[in-house]
Amino acid sequence: MTLTLILAIAALAACVLCATAHTVAVAEPAPLSADDTQRLPMIPPPPAVSDEPTPPAEWQVATVSTLSEAEDLLDLLEARGFADREFFVMGNSTFAVRWR
Repeated sequence: MTLTLILAIAALAACVLCATAHTVAVAEPAPLSADDTQRLPMIPPPPAVSDEPTPPAEWQVATVSTLSEAEDLLDLLEARGFADREFFVMGNSTFAVRWR
């Protein structure tokens, strides 16, 4: 009985993981409109690529008050070519996004 229950839970977990992986792979972010880019913080373009190794850039941080603003900022950073992006929940409906 216990082995059957464990196998059933493992099978259910595998189904959930497969469905989640498929959903993430299929989902594409919506393009940002001009209004979206105007209400988000000013973000400088990423540094130019060179052959010489450079030290990692300093982290830049912006705080926003809604989850949708944080998602929009992350989408904008991705569109501008920033590879390093992080998202934090600060509490009291405040979110921090940092990038370099």
